[in-house]
Amino acid sequence: MVPESTNDRVMLFDAFDGSLVNAAFIEDPANLSTPINAIAANGEIWLSDQIDDGVFRYDIDTGAFLGALVDTGLDNVRGIEFVNDTLFVTNAGAGNGAPGPAIVMFDADGNNLGFFNAGISSPFDVFAKDGELLVADINNDVIERYDLAGNDLGTFAPVNTFPEQIARRSNGNILVANFSGTQEGILEFDSDGNLLNLFSNANTDGARSVGVGQRQHPAYEWHRRVHTRPHDGNEHACDHGSGRALHRADDGRTCLRLLRSG
Repeated sequence: MVPESTNDRVMLFDAFDGSLVNAAFIEDPANLSTPINAIAANGEIWLSDQIDDGVFRYDIDTGAFLGALVDTGLDNVRGIEFVNDTLFVTNAGAGNGAPGPAIVMFDADGNNLGFFNAGISSPFDVFAKDGELLVADINNDVIERYDLAGNDLGTFAPVNTFPEQIARRSNGNILVANFSGTQEGILEFDSDGNLLNLFSNANTDGARSVGVGQRQHPAYEWHRRVHTRPHDGNEHACDHGSGRALHRADDGRTCLRLLRSG
């Protein structure tokens, strides 16, 4: 999934071949300002908004707005993850009673469960892996490991120099979309954090494995490029310019692309 912040919408793409399924599955300028990350959770779509400082609920079948899950105690929201009935939200600011750079936790009803911030400077994404969490930090230039209680388990891998989305391949390897620096593009790590591959691509925001032998293409001119590179029978879709994070919806066939402007 990827929202586009100019028109406050979420597009649906086929998860196998990257073809456009619905250009405006969610189109909600009344409730969104800068949508960043959408995930399928609890039978719904939950969508974070960086400027509106919240996480919002949408019907997974129709894209209809269902209300705010969380709209207090957050500031500068980016990536989100839902695991073990807990929503983990990357928070970068200190306005609205937010704790500053931290991962803020909520239950499935939006009740605040606290936060953790050890070793966190500016978190961009949070990703569940094998009973742990990986957090991409764009100031510390690392992927950091935490247990689900928020205890810092050390660095998974350094990244030069602006790691954004984290994803996982079907073989268990970890993909990191890196926006800038000497490792600009998509980085592939094994499960222990050893760097295996770098697929160079300028200003990459999001990454996800797609189907064998398939290739994604831009659907509209503001969606500047989706570039793929083959590896081990799969391709990695990386997005830059307008794009953010790519996530699969529950039906296993469509993925939602969150797009941003500029």
